[in-house]
Amino acid sequence: MREDRRLRRRNETVQEILDTAIEVMTEDGVAGLSMAEVARRVGVRPPSLYQYFPSKMAIYDALFERGGRESADVLEPYSARLAEDPRAVIVAGQQAGVAWAMANPVLAQLLYWRPVPNFEPTPRPTSRRCACWKSCDQLSRRPCTPGSWHPKPPTTKVWRSTRRWSPA
Repeated sequence: MREDRRLRRRNETVQEILDTAIEVMTEDGVAGLSMAEVARRVGVRPPSLYQYFPSKMAIYDALFERGGRESADVLEPYSARLAEDPRAVIVAGQQAGVAWAMANPVLAQLLYWRPVPNFEPTPRPTSRRCACWKSCDQLSRRPCTPGSWHPKPPTTKVWRSTRRWSPA
């Protein structure tokens, strides 16, 4: 019982540190994360943070994992429905993904851009996100009938005009 309580408190402290790190990054930018500022806001001395995270990169990694989990939670229902109406499901999934990214800009930056020099996420956090991408990739490789992706395909004239301006 006592161990469970300690573990619960430790997990709560870890979540508080991560939430505080997001607040700091929201104000100072993702690359502007400071262990000292996080410690000050959490109410502990900076060396105490190292009991929970061995480095600042470990905090980035934990936030990358959280973002991956949250974005997978948003996209998973759509990947399960891809066989129904692929076009509509992909559009709805993209809209949900963009809405999530707009609501969680710090996590989105960690997931989709590389704002922190020398930060490489560990392979562990990406595995769940890869499952969503894999199902979309499999769908894109399926043969489809003309018009199934777009109700009215663009004319040849429109296609040629876009080709003219595309980079060589």
